[in-house]
Amino acid sequence: MKLYFLLLVLSIVFLIVGFFSKEETLDINVHDTYYVIAHSHVYWFYSIFLLLLFGIHGLFDLLKIKLNDMFSKVHILGTFLSMVGLCFPYYLIFTTPDFPLFDESDKINLCLTISAILFFVFQLLFLLNIVITLIKGLVIFFQKRNT
Repeated sequence: MKLYFLLLVLSIVFLIVGFFSKEETLDINVHDTYYVIAHSHVYWFYSIFLLLLFGIHGLFDLLKIKLNDMFSKVHILGTFLSMVGLCFPYYLIFTTPDFPLFDESDKINLCLTISAILFFVFQLLFLLNIVITLIKGLVIFFQKRNT
């Protein structure tokens, strides 16, 4: 079984979790505007994004274009771990007092920030993998054409 099928499995898990998640919201404060997003929508977005990554990996496999194995493994496992880090229930680890203040959630925010940064780094690695593979393919094509 190919490793990129892990993206499909995780996509299905996020889709199911999105349907059964509680009515919790994610509040994002940008300057003077609050964006309120339901957790179920965040899980559905993750599911669609992972399905898109699965499709891209599957398309390259179908077209017999070989991506760099090491980069692909690091991308897939890193994406998996960073998305689990983004959705982990941190309230199980970090306890909140009866009267929580906004600045008492700094450990949770740090974990979420690190997970988000790692997630974006792994997606950049995937784009780099695609670019390197396509450049190598073009070089081989032009070398065969010139001989």
